[in-house]
Amino acid sequence: MNYKPGDIVLIATEGSKNKGIRKRPAFVIYANDDTLIACGVSRSKKLKGIPLTSKDGAIKNCKIFLHYMFTISPDIIVKKLFSITGSKKREIYKKLKQKIQLLR
Repeated sequence: MNYKPGDIVLIATEGSKNKGIRKRPAFVIYANDDTLIACGVSRSKKLKGIPLTSKDGAIKNCKIFLHYMFTISPDIIVKKLFSITGSKKREIYKKLKQKIQLLR
């Protein structure tokens, strides 16, 4: 399956020694055939992030954490959950651009 920026996907990751494989949602920022750049998605109330609601396609309220980026292989994606479009997608990329401009 081809993934694209704006997709929320479910990935299988290794947990700690006793936990085995865990499944976690991730927001795709960049995608090509063999590598994706993604951000973590969580329901954590402690950290600040960009909120996702049922209006955006989420089953439960959650947040995208732009400060938690990582690369993944498409091989560890279990399935695509939904895609973010419209104004929410523009909001996410605007905030991502602001964070990257801090590197100047």
